Amino acid sequence: MGFEAVVVATRADLLGEEWLGRKIDFDFLADLAKLENITPCGEAGEYHTLVINGPLFQKRIEILETNKLLRDDHWFLDIVRCELKPINEESTGGSKGLTNELAQLHCLM
Repeated sequence: MGFEAVVVATRADLLGEEWLGRKIDFDFLADLAKLENITPCGEAGEYHTLVINGPLFQKRIEILETNKLLRDDHWFLDIVRCELKPINEESTGGSKGLTNELAQLHCLM
């Protein structure tokens, strides 16, 4: 797949500020699987993401500076400074990384 996404918002009653900025990867999904009342895809609004890199993009977003804000019972990652950078194989982690990790997660569930 080759997409890279990070968590930019969470419901404060379910996921704390430490989840903000985390990349969606095997470790993220494995940590979610340990929690109750959380859907892995965030379908009930538990968290929201920003895609910062992918095969359809001409450039990737590099997040350089952030603040964490609590507002209306939600944590938000306020992106203060970011840059558009050239895409390279290293920045995406390869195209098979998340696909293999999702297959491994399926085995855990």
